[in-house]
Amino acid sequence: GSPYSGHNSHPTSSSSSSGGSSDTTNVLGKVHSLSYQHDPDLGRGYVLLSDSVGSGRIWRWEVGGGPITIGRSLHMERSGCRSGLWTSVGDLDGDDGDDDAGSNSSRSSRSSTTTYVVDGKPTGTSCPPNDMLLLFWGEKSETTPPMLGSAGLAVEFGRDADSFRTGKLVVAERGERRIVRIEEDGARTPLVLNVPSPCCSGSGSGDDDGDDGDAAARTVANSSIRATGDGRVLYGPFGDLIFTESTDCGNGGDQRPSSAVYILREAVNIKAVPASKSREAHSWKSIPQEVAEEREAVELLYNGMDVVTDIALGPGGEELFVSGLVGDVSRIVRIPLNQEDDDDDDSSDDNEQEDEEKEKQNAKPTSAFTGKL
Repeated sequence: GSPYSGHNSHPTSSSSSSGGSSDTTNVLGKVHSLSYQHDPDLGRGYVLLSDSVGSGRIWRWEVGGGPITIGRSLHMERSGCRSGLWTSVGDLDGDDGDDDAGSNSSRSSRSSTTTYVVDGKPTGTSCPPNDMLLLFWGEKSETTPPMLGSAGLAVEFGRDADSFRTGKLVVAERGERRIVRIEEDGARTPLVLNVPSPCCSGSGSGDDDGDDGDAAARTVANSSIRATGDGRVLYGPFGDLIFTESTDCGNGGDQRPSSAVYILREAVNIKAVPASKSREAHSWKSIPQEVAEEREAVELLYNGMDVVTDIALGPGGEELFVSGLVGDVSRIVRIPLNQEDDDDDDSSDDNEQEDEEKEKQNAKPTSAFTGKL
């Protein structure tokens, strides 16, 4: 049967493929994303399931070559929260613990004084232990389980890979508020820590006349916020990392949701962080200057929706489809991804102006579907 009972339901216990028991290692929480990864050494692939509940787990489902199905196994423990530096026990009650979406300060000092207690003993971290999650799943539980696990998953394919399904796993970590790449030695290379704020670049809700496509052009320089690590991730055919982020814009009772789509170009070329620095990287508030100089900056690609629900590449990887909500209206838009080479030194000023106008028109998303729920 299904390993989880539904998108908005409480997690249920599921027996393992070997007969199983009802302990917490056999429980799936809220599955956020799926990804398929091929292992050339095994000669087969498997489906990876990203679980957002607690500190997170990534589960693996595979079918072996023999008469017995391998089934489900634990692929990664604490897949979204490890250090406890970017969250606090306030997340237990569904509060993200961050008074200012644009602030990277006070995170570590706040979490250093709070910790989960299991069986009367402090755990020493504000990352919720996955083995305590059954406490939230009783019939009388009125507390929402903490959602600090992993969100989006993607496989970063190498340039010389035989298949786009062969490569390193990229994980959006809700509890660490970042996107990382899992290296072969287990180190986590931070790919995304901060993103341009969607709150400074337009309404985030878009108009029906298509003017919402200009939002990316109105980004305020140097206005960035810490990533939430709660979105979807995928790779374009040229090694660009495309991902979504959600936040609340405004202050107090005037807050409104805003989601955006971002792109980190040539992410496939980002150098791995040595295993000796992987633990230190948990505390990075931004990419160190010497590292940032060797990579492209994160760009705001689109923020014309209140809520972005999913993203998908079009044929040839030259366009991106974005689905989401504007108010209570469901919308799907198509965004071109190709960049034109405009480095023609012989062109006249008039031609350059015409090219710029044409690029602006081509960059505007077109609505593929609009409908009320």
